[in-house]
Amino acid sequence: MSMLEAELAELFIQTGKDHHLAFIETDGEDPDWPQWYAEYLEHRLPKLLESSGLSRPSIAQALIEADHHHRESGDAEWPQTYAQFFINRFGSPADD
Repeated sequence: MSMLEAELAELFIQTGKDHHLAFIETDGEDPDWPQWYAEYLEHRLPKLLESSGLSRPSIAQALIEADHHHRESGDAEWPQTYAQFFINRFGSPADD
């Protein structure tokens, strides 16, 4: 796993924890989770990925597609699958 993939996976893990806390009364259940995640990630992802396509709607759509890919493939843990999906979709690491 690359450093970028590990950093993105950690960001997705933290996002999941924060989402669960925000929806603690429903045990994390939220049918609109992609929108919540996208809002949360909108200003965090550009610190890791350089892409002009990191709008809230494009992030939400990518999350839906990453989730679908993860469920179909049965691949690795979801954070790594999402990280790789976002790297493939949005490209190179952001310059520091």
